[in-house]
Amino acid sequence: MAAPNLEQMMLDDVKAGKQIGVDIPLDQAFLISSGVRTERRLQEYLGKLDRIRQRFRRRYQENPEQPREYSIAEQLFRFLMSRNKERDADKFRLNKTIDAFLEGNPVKSGNCLGMSMLYSLIGLKEGLDLSVIRFEGHVCVRLRHVVDDISWRNTVDLMAYPLFGRPITGNTKDGHELPVIGLINDIYLSRMQQHYEKRRYDKAFSVYDLDVLLYEASKDEILTNKAQLNIWQAKKEKNPAKRKERYRAAAEYSREAIQLNLNMKEAYLNLAWG
Repeated sequence: MAAPNLEQMMLDDVKAGKQIGVDIPLDQAFLISSGVRTERRLQEYLGKLDRIRQRFRRRYQENPEQPREYSIAEQLFRFLMSRNKERDADKFRLNKTIDAFLEGNPVKSGNCLGMSMLYSLIGLKEGLDLSVIRFEGHVCVRLRHVVDDISWRNTVDLMAYPLFGRPITGNTKDGHELPVIGLINDIYLSRMQQHYEKRRYDKAFSVYDLDVLLYEASKDEILTNKAQLNIWQAKKEKNPAKRKERYRAAAEYSREAIQLNLNMKEAYLNLAWG
């Protein structure tokens, strides 16, 4: 008898009214969304995650000259960034990021999404109040009690905070702040992009359906993603009439998104296809 699919079980729980981050632990949700399918593998990665956290706790030293939150945040940042600085754009899944961190050099580390998940899960357990900032093509972590604009450095692909490195242009006004659970949306968007690049359009659609149910995206985001998926389907459609129908649907979704958000630039790009 086949083992139950954890992603489907999580989906059923959400449909039944359970909440990720409340009834469903965030670390489990991140791992399951990243592709961990069996209970045995889930427990294995939860154990690895705890091992990384215990390593950090052994190295952490209280700094009397800093508030405890800053001290934890900075030292956790330096701890996670102490390994190979080279990033792997394909390692957006938490389980792959965990493996890369534990293996160390010369293995490439996770990208900004994978490292942000790893940082957030350990940081939350250490008492940090965190959110995430989503930029175009980038995501980073924010200390929520810091009220100043937050500069970020793209060489880190993890933490946006001047204390931890040389600030460069960019602050919270350039991005969109989300609760940490919002990283689930980025996991599914990355999975959809992988399917699209490999021309697995039907799988891209099925992943999107999961994303809508597991993460409460804004309506303009949902409409824009639907338009994009129809464009993907149109590109592989051989029947001219059906291809035209897909592009027409993409245009309709894009117009609806623009009516809700005049600044949704992705919707304008999609509209050009329709």
